[in-house]
Amino acid sequence: MKTIICGPSHSGKSVFISNLMRELPTDSTVVIRGCPDGEGIWSNNKNQKVVNLVRKKGEFTPEFVEDTCNAIDNQEDCIIIILVDVGGKISEENEKIFSRCDSYIVISRDEESKLRWKEFADEKGLKCVALLDSKLEGKDEIYSIEPYINGRITGLERGKYKEDKTIIKKIVSEIVSRSNYKEKKKAHADNVIDDTELGFELGYGTEEKTEKGDTIKKVYWKEKAVKEAREAVKEKIKGKDKIKLNGIRASFMATAISKEIKNNGISDIEIYDQRSAQYIPIKNIKQKRNLKKAEGLDYHIIESKKSIFLDVDLTKGKYTLEDYEKIILPKLDKNKSLYISGRLPLWLLTSITNSYDNKEIYTFQPGKGFTCIDSTDRDALGRIKDGIDEINIEQYYEDKKEQASREILPVKAKTSRVANMFRALLQNFKERKDSKKYVDTSIRAHVEMDSSKKENAVKRIVVPEPIQIDNPTKTTTKTEDSPAKTSQKQAEGDPRS
Repeated sequence: MKTIICGPSHSGKSVFISNLMRELPTDSTVVIRGCPDGEGIWSNNKNQKVVNLVRKKGEFTPEFVEDTCNAIDNQEDCIIIILVDVGGKISEENEKIFSRCDSYIVISRDEESKLRWKEFADEKGLKCVALLDSKLEGKDEIYSIEPYINGRITGLERGKYKEDKTIIKKIVSEIVSRSNYKEKKKAHADNVIDDTELGFELGYGTEEKTEKGDTIKKVYWKEKAVKEAREAVKEKIKGKDKIKLNGIRASFMATAISKEIKNNGISDIEIYDQRSAQYIPIKNIKQKRNLKKAEGLDYHIIESKKSIFLDVDLTKGKYTLEDYEKIILPKLDKNKSLYISGRLPLWLLTSITNSYDNKEIYTFQPGKGFTCIDSTDRDALGRIKDGIDEINIEQYYEDKKEQASREILPVKAKTSRVANMFRALLQNFKERKDSKKYVDTSIRAHVEMDSSKKENAVKRIVVPEPIQIDNPTKTTTKTEDSPAKTSQKQAEGDPRS
């Protein structure tokens, strides 16, 4: 079943999808992002200030539309429930995407747009699952359930999940029933680590019945599960020389498990890519000093005495397996803690984390923080930090967003090779100089602790102001904020507090 989630912009579609995904069976559901600025489930994380800094717009190119249509078609033989998130305008691009689907849900902030989207979908021969009015305030209400669910849904606010799940659960029940969902049977080879099976084995899975009586399985990973998942995988891979990872969507879990497999001497690792519906090999990528670019990738590096921040940007609309064959990574100091960020395919992120052997490796979840996926201290696995010691990460993302919003004029005149080399040297010097302004030795990231440990712990919160270092040789003295000022920042949602 291929269901379009559509409607005008600012109606809460992304939040709605995040709520749906929490209730649908994780072993047979996938989301295809059919708009270039499509956001992952991370876009509904609590710290919306950081989410907004990381969020970026993309272009609706013919290549993107073709890739989206192919991604939808690829799911036919392997995934039963496919949700497709499309842009907020009725367009030729969306018409092509609609032609690949069989059903739709409209969620709209106004009546006129709701009816236009319904008419558009009906003309393409799609069947309506639900027609929803979206309001920020008020109460949810179901107007009718035949021939489709018609109602009002409220409170689709970024950074929050709905407490009243009546309409969400009714729509989930309808989708599961129409899709003819049946629990996937265990048909995996002995060398496959399956997300659902591992989740239930470790107690992170639940089995529920929908309103129409269908039994579904869901797995919801928490970061604290990283350590026990790695211990379980360590036992499962004994005596094997090749491992496949199937169905793992949480980036921190996929990268952590793959790292455990590699650390135990297995180099032949593959991970299932949902968009292309195929297993992709995880590579041990070669590294080169002072590298700023690779095929289809830009590397942004900020380094302090204790930490290294590596932000990886895609420089093309679609990163291909051909690009992947040419990849090289920057060589980094392995004695420092490494923090990796970037909106990347999961298989690419996993290959990057597998290629480094730093004493600690963290991956970034926008709006949540950095999760420790590898460490010489096993007790640190799964730890969440809201920032990076000695690096003003928030200021970095603010500057990056501002730079991306500037209009860049094309260079009309051709330049010589010498001029290009000189420009590259100037750019490299500028990047090194700019990166220093984010280093502040007074910054200490806050570590999120398990609730079981909070009772006996005393938190020491330091929220430093961003410091612009004009003269690197100048010594800057910084004092801690007063309790009143710290409390005020916490109330304002400062991600570093």
